[in-house]
Amino acid sequence: MGKSKIRFIQTGDWHLGQNWPSLSVETAQKLKAKQTDLFQVLRTACRDNQVDFVLCTGDMFDQVRPSNKWLTPFMNMVEDLDIPVIISPGNHDPIFPGTSWLGETWPINTYIFNREKTVFEFPHLNTVIMGAAFEHQTAIKPSYFSGYSPDADSVFQLVVMHGDIVDHKSIFRPLPPDVIRNSNADFFAVGHNHQLIIKEDFDVPYASAGAPLGRSFSEPGSKAFLLGELSGDLLKGGRANLDLVTLKQMQKQKRITLRLDEYPLFLPGFISLEIFCSAEDDTAGIILSIQRKMSARKAFLHPDDLWSIDLLGEKTVQVDPSAIKDNLKRDLFFVEVRDKRRTRDFPGKGRRIIFPGLELKGSPIEKSDALDVAKQVDTQKNTSRHAREEAQRDLAITYLDAAAGVFTNPAHSDASQLPSHPGRKKSSPRRKR
Repeated sequence: MGKSKIRFIQTGDWHLGQNWPSLSVETAQKLKAKQTDLFQVLRTACRDNQVDFVLCTGDMFDQVRPSNKWLTPFMNMVEDLDIPVIISPGNHDPIFPGTSWLGETWPINTYIFNREKTVFEFPHLNTVIMGAAFEHQTAIKPSYFSGYSPDADSVFQLVVMHGDIVDHKSIFRPLPPDVIRNSNADFFAVGHNHQLIIKEDFDVPYASAGAPLGRSFSEPGSKAFLLGELSGDLLKGGRANLDLVTLKQMQKQKRITLRLDEYPLFLPGFISLEIFCSAEDDTAGIILSIQRKMSARKAFLHPDDLWSIDLLGEKTVQVDPSAIKDNLKRDLFFVEVRDKRRTRDFPGKGRRIIFPGLELKGSPIEKSDALDVAKQVDTQKNTSRHAREEAQRDLAITYLDAAAGVFTNPAHSDASQLPSHPGRKKSSPRRKR
């Protein structure tokens, strides 16, 4: 009889051989060297946690045809693990004739999804794993699973997939909630979004392990494998003579418990830091602020982390970003400093705006905004014409004065001499009868 508990590791989006085009060639080469650490890290994680299999959710390689520099050590690692390694090829490393997935002799413990093979059964683990593969670098339509109904003992059902769980209109196999829900799986392992996402409270629990090494500063966050465990009371007994409705009812009776833990990876990450500068901060003061913020996160840092530092606030004191960078890079693997401080806007810099009854200088307010004030006042239908014009003038002065601070009184101080409201005909005196 099979096991009533299984343990696994989920990982994906290694992008072995990627180039990091946003970084210098020298920095990218150093990061490539760090990618080789993943082979031994996965070996150690599987051995220390005694897992039953590994789920690879795609984009293990960055190119359709990876070089032997990356392919050979990856295949050696798979063979050394000596447990089933299930792979769902992604959009960066799709499977089709001529690719490494079909052109190489893979170790016997490798299980790669393709068009013909979408289900792998492991009777000794009481486990069935479903999945699909990218056959091109895009996959517009999602893959739907109706659930696998075995004829023998009840099993743990898992899905391994490369697809987009964030953008449901993506060209990289969108996986909206209904696709995951309709799989009827006990766990849905997904890759592609490079983010660590865990949804254990969903109808069908699903998770993304993220990318061990981000591609840019838009991909920060923790780096980890996911260590999973499924356990529970599986329903036993033959099912060959049961109809589909009965199978579905029995499936709902399974009492399955899922546990997911992060297995931290001590690898370089992309870290963005914002420094709010006061009006008095000079170059030395900003360097001190940066060092204080870094020291607060020291326990979580890797010596080869990549830093992007943005200076925010008002630009009242001249600072030298290159001097800040030169001071910091002595202790950092990579750092960039961007001065995003803004110059304070002073009254009088705006353009000349003409408003009925007022001549303004230095106001940034558009004429349309001023006309909105006039329309607002005009809604006071129970007010006399003279009162409306007075209110219009007062509101406009208050509104524009608060925004610009500079105005000039018109030559006509008498409200009765103000131009009449545009679009309203002048009423004639009421004739006495």
